[in-house]
Amino acid sequence: DILQFRPGRMLNGSFDEDLQESSEGKIHCILLTTMSQTGQHRVLISRHFDGSNRAEQAEWEGKMFEAANQDLGIIKDDEEQMVAFVQGRLVLFTQVADLVIYVSGSGVHDELVLSELLTSIIAVLRALIPKGPTGGGVLDQFPKVSFGIEEMVCGGNLEMMDTQRVLLGSGLKWDKKLKEGKEKEG
Repeated sequence: DILQFRPGRMLNGSFDEDLQESSEGKIHCILLTTMSQTGQHRVLISRHFDGSNRAEQAEWEGKMFEAANQDLGIIKDDEEQMVAFVQGRLVLFTQVADLVIYVSGSGVHDELVLSELLTSIIAVLRALIPKGPTGGGVLDQFPKVSFGIEEMVCGGNLEMMDTQRVLLGSGLKWDKKLKEGKEKEG
């Protein structure tokens, strides 16, 4: 498949100035949301890896939503990826059924790496949610989805994107948590 990137909205700065933020870079956040018909986002999973407090995270999420809202309406196919540039960070987002998935990064985590991460997240969701990725499915499989994201990104560093390895690693963690819970009960 050939990925088609459509430029999203750019807020606060120019590409040249903001891309010089960091040559190293990191994954800043991963969000899984649903969106109401009025355009309000309901955050299902929010993982921030930049050490920000909850108020800063909420402000950042609002800026991502603002940059993406108009472009979400022009996504024609599930999984068509859009790019926005917000405060020196690249933001890729896509819609799958009623889910809107965001990933943001900087430095070496350019749009190609973020695109691969977004594609991997969708593949993991498809594997974990039998009827396909939906907001309800994410909530039903919340622990497994959370473990899957933790397998992919740890502390803002991209760890792995191979779907089978992510599922294996997150499954082992999930099984360990279940076993620990049963031992405490028994």
